[in-house]
Amino acid sequence: MWPLLHNKKDAIRVVSVTGRLKKHDVALYIRPNGQYVLHRVMKVCPDSYVMCGDSQFTLEPGVKDEQVIGRLDGFYRGEKYHTVRDLSYKIYVAVWCLSPRIRKPLMKIVGYLENKKLKKQKGKKDEKM
Repeated sequence: MWPLLHNKKDAIRVVSVTGRLKKHDVALYIRPNGQYVLHRVMKVCPDSYVMCGDSQFTLEPGVKDEQVIGRLDGFYRGEKYHTVRDLSYKIYVAVWCLSPRIRKPLMKIVGYLENKKLKKQKGKKDEKM
């Protein structure tokens, strides 16, 4: 779910689902092969969902309610908890899910900025040594 969630840095809080998921909810579900997946609902169909990860472009149709384990309620970035009800999260979702066509250039920009930040942090660590 990058760029929203960062591997080995963020922790998520998943809650059980009552009723059906809504468009843009983030669901934890299990694929028929047993793989656990955390993806966003891109479309709600009468008997299934179409899912896609935030850093992906390929839609995954046919995810059934029985496969869904829970829904993302929020995440910890360091000590700070961010809920899916936060304004900043809602803005992220609105921009990120606006169109798959803008997702690719946005990912390049976010990746560039994150790499630049990591290099800067590494430089500060090297100076201290």
